[in-house]
Amino acid sequence: MSWRGARRAALLFAAAFTLMTAASLVEGERRVAAHANLIRSSPAPNAQLREPPDRVIVWFSEPVEAAFSEISVLDTEGRRVDNGDGRLDPTEPTAMLVSLPHGLPDGPYTVAWRNLSTVDGHKVRGSYLFSVGEPLAGNAAVAHDQQPLLQSTADPWLRWSVLVGLSLLVGGLAFEVLVTGPALADSEAGSAAARAANRLSGRLLTIAAVGLALAAVGAVGQLVQQASIAYETSWYRVLGEPARATLTESAWGRQWIARTALTALAGFALLAAGRLRRTRQDDETPGLLTDSVSGLLALLFGIGALLTITLGSHNAATPPDVRTPAVVSDLAHLLAAAIWVGGVAYLALALPLLWRDMTPHERRDVLASIVPRFSTVAMLSAGVLIVTGLFSGWMQVTIPAAANTPYGWTMVAKIALVLPLIGLAAFNSFRLRPRLTSDDRAAGILRRLLRWEALAMLLVLLAVGWLASLEPARQYAGRKGIGVEQGASFTDTQEGMRMRLEVQPAEVGANTLTLKLHNRRGEPVLNASDVRIRTVFLDQDLGSELISAEEQGEGIWKIKGLTLGLSGLWQVEATVIRPDGFDARTAFRFDVNSEPGAKDAIRPSQDATLVLFGIELLLLGAFATAILVPAARGPLRKAAGYAAPGIAVAAVGVALLVNVQFTRVGLPEQLVNPFPVTSESVAQGRAAYAAHCSTCHGDRGRGDGPAASGLNPPPADLAVHVPLHSDADLYGFMRDGIPGSAMTAFSERLSPEEIWRVINFLRTLEE
Repeated sequence: MSWRGARRAALLFAAAFTLMTAASLVEGERRVAAHANLIRSSPAPNAQLREPPDRVIVWFSEPVEAAFSEISVLDTEGRRVDNGDGRLDPTEPTAMLVSLPHGLPDGPYTVAWRNLSTVDGHKVRGSYLFSVGEPLAGNAAVAHDQQPLLQSTADPWLRWSVLVGLSLLVGGLAFEVLVTGPALADSEAGSAAARAANRLSGRLLTIAAVGLALAAVGAVGQLVQQASIAYETSWYRVLGEPARATLTESAWGRQWIARTALTALAGFALLAAGRLRRTRQDDETPGLLTDSVSGLLALLFGIGALLTITLGSHNAATPPDVRTPAVVSDLAHLLAAAIWVGGVAYLALALPLLWRDMTPHERRDVLASIVPRFSTVAMLSAGVLIVTGLFSGWMQVTIPAAANTPYGWTMVAKIALVLPLIGLAAFNSFRLRPRLTSDDRAAGILRRLLRWEALAMLLVLLAVGWLASLEPARQYAGRKGIGVEQGASFTDTQEGMRMRLEVQPAEVGANTLTLKLHNRRGEPVLNASDVRIRTVFLDQDLGSELISAEEQGEGIWKIKGLTLGLSGLWQVEATVIRPDGFDARTAFRFDVNSEPGAKDAIRPSQDATLVLFGIELLLLGAFATAILVPAARGPLRKAAGYAAPGIAVAAVGVALLVNVQFTRVGLPEQLVNPFPVTSESVAQGRAAYAAHCSTCHGDRGRGDGPAASGLNPPPADLAVHVPLHSDADLYGFMRDGIPGSAMTAFSERLSPEEIWRVINFLRTLEE
């Protein structure tokens, strides 16, 4: 195909794409996939309260926009009973609250909410029930609208348009900086290499202009779509106030402005670079767009526009403690894709220029200069894509079961498209490249392969657009209960007795706890006089109380209507008292989720994320070193310069792994007791207490030890004092001491593990 034919095809494609986008905006469904999911609330779904609350608070999995989010409380007639002051919590951007009047009558109430994510601009609504003074009829669930997979049918295409456009811009300019410039810029005036450099740079200007046009079309379509979603109106009614408010009153709008401004600046810089290039060179003298400051600025502005895409991506919506590695990895992934995609497209469209007025020998010389450099860039980009793609995939999928979701299958399709591309890149690099200097037919084969490679890359970017439009796999799986265990159970053997604890359904609200006791022969244990249960919420201090279970016979004890009020990590401690035997203790931990349809149950942990990120950096550094050092082809100093970036990245990865595993500098201290209150743990804590604490506090913690009489203030009665504090508070008291008292720091006498076990023993003093 001639360049004139290619331009006509590009114009036809742009026109068809614009019409397709407009049609999608008219006909497409405007509701969105639920990204800012409800994860917990106060009161909880299905809560049955004795006294009316003074406010309702709901927490979401992502920060939400104040101007486009709402919460209300309705009675059975659909009338609002709240004070109409729904707002974001000023200290927590993921929480909304509304106050309630005093003296709210008994009865059931509906909490209705809608939100707009500040990260990706997706919208969701839902509701749930709670009651005051009377039971709910049945078990009302959190209600979500039946939402389609996409916020609109145009959304993946609009994202694809922006990605393709910026990839053509950034990838083409990067090709000139990394390949054309080093290979051809120093050619002699009038040589075939000089003519090739000029023609390639001129073609780049046209390709980059097409990229800017595609990015602009996609950006305008995204603005129309977002305003339509935010205001729940037709696309043709968004001009004016809806579009203005969407741009100025939402984080999505500010990101859109930043991306559009950076893209426009890239366009102006590219135009300036093109004019400067035409004024200072002719067809006989090498001249590149990136020889000027303007050309380099165009590249930097394009990279900045890619960064704004990352800041509005799923990785930017991850929990705050893992967001930085997620965003860094996503930017590296996006930049590598742009360099590879744009470079292949540029090379595929520019190679025909080398067949004009060039002998086969000259053409082979130019290709022999360009292709090896681009092969190095392509292989490096492919390696970065693989490693960062695996990391980002884990961030958004997290557990294997979540792969069986629309996002997971789309990711599989993307991988299926990328693998042949890697094969083509390897074939071009290792089989075809050596033939370019001796076989003119190899150049023709390269042209054809590059066209297919460019087409496949467009499909890969389309898959990326779909992934960005779909709800992340871990969130979708959590909402649907995929891979989330229903209920919780635990089995332990203590004091010769097999103890099986079961909690059903292990969700926010009323639960049933069952404890089954059997001896070693599997016979029911019938001599227990009491079973005491304590539930502890480990994510924050809510206090705790002992509850005696009811005997059901045959060694089975139950607590019905056990209220677990918040989603998060809970611990259940069980103590079995037998008059003719030692007390047996066990404990286990489990995650409590809000009702299905409102879960954020699958979340990447900070330590696992940092370990994987450290491994990612280590692999990237090693891969870059392995690719770049052979490409140096020069003295040792030059090879060292090529190796330095990879070694530095790998060193950062190693340092991060060491920090996570050992030093933990800058990481939050883990103040959750890692040892459940089992008989073994209590026995170890009792021994440490007797050796270090009983002198002042006495054998039973009453503050009556041998040294107590000489202390002012006297030692606390731990049976009274301990239940008033969380495990984290008690740990701090023992580790650091208490100023103004005789309680000194034990950090040099007891290890952290021993301190936690002492706390477990202290928890038994009130029994």
